[in-house]
Amino acid sequence: MAKPAAIIITGISIALLVIYGADAAAGAGNPDHQGFLDMDHKTRGLGLGGPAM
Repeated sequence: MAKPAAIIITGISIALLVIYGADAAAGAGNPDHQGFLDMDHKTRGLGLGGPAM
């Protein structure tokens, strides 16, 4: 019972990290450092990087 739940949580964490990385990479080339999500770097890190850990 615990193994399927762990796999689901791991998949969600990986998806959040992929979205976080893609948004950070998209914002790296912009002068205002905004990615495709309308968030600053602090909000993006807390919202997408934090739950993944």
